[in-house]
Amino acid sequence: MLPLNPYGNLKYHDFLKMFSSEVPTTPLPLSRNAAPNYKLESSVTHGRTSMTRRPKTAPSTLNKPSTPAQRPHTAAPLSAPMINCEQVENKLKSKISKCWQDIHRACREKDLEKEGHISSTDFSAILRQFNMDISEEELENLTLKYDLGNNGKVSYSDFLRNVTLGTTPQKNALLRRMKLQKPRIPVSTGLYGPHFLDAMLRIQPKILNNWRAVRRTFQTYDETRSGYINIQDFKQVLRKFGVNLAEDEFFHIFGYFDKDLKSKISYNDFLSEFLK
Repeated sequence: MLPLNPYGNLKYHDFLKMFSSEVPTTPLPLSRNAAPNYKLESSVTHGRTSMTRRPKTAPSTLNKPSTPAQRPHTAAPLSAPMINCEQVENKLKSKISKCWQDIHRACREKDLEKEGHISSTDFSAILRQFNMDISEEELENLTLKYDLGNNGKVSYSDFLRNVTLGTTPQKNALLRRMKLQKPRIPVSTGLYGPHFLDAMLRIQPKILNNWRAVRRTFQTYDETRSGYINIQDFKQVLRKFGVNLAEDEFFHIFGYFDKDLKSKISYNDFLSEFLK
């Protein structure tokens, strides 16, 4: 006899129990308002079907190897700080001018690959060999200043050229020639303050004596010939030509010539400022 309800309809579950102790379940259709991040599961408890919602889990990443953090491609390379070695260079100038050829020959003997630079240890030993009156701190500053490649090697040719050919500027004459324009950003040393002007005066003789070579060096860094150079390359060129600036003075100078505040300067404007 078929199990019927009072309305004469077949009792589906009771009918199936007559043939099997397990009741198959049919998943209910999802409603339009059902959350997409859940899935429905069915279970049978005492002959009743219940629907439960279980949140979907994201794929596990615990077993995936971690990728080491990488430096952004646009990050600027590290550069050594500017160092003012004016006093020690002026102290050594007289003595080095008398024996610079012998010092250069000794450096060349250590420079087996003829690259123009030697290790800081060899550089220190050669200066000691020629009885240079120099302290450990002064020697360390010189090796750091002329380590142009930031690789622990000293460019002895640049050192000898800057020390022997360096000139002492006549400040009064230079001040009359220089006509500084008002910068677009303030400098902490004060507009036309003594520290700012002193830094400009230390740069000017280097430019006056070597402006063509300085300009060629700027152009080697300006691969796109845009006429502009970034802060790292600008610092590298000044270091190569032995400009004596402290790090804070360097940033004041760069800020003065960075007209558009884009961390780039026009090296033609920079050179023309000292050649007026």
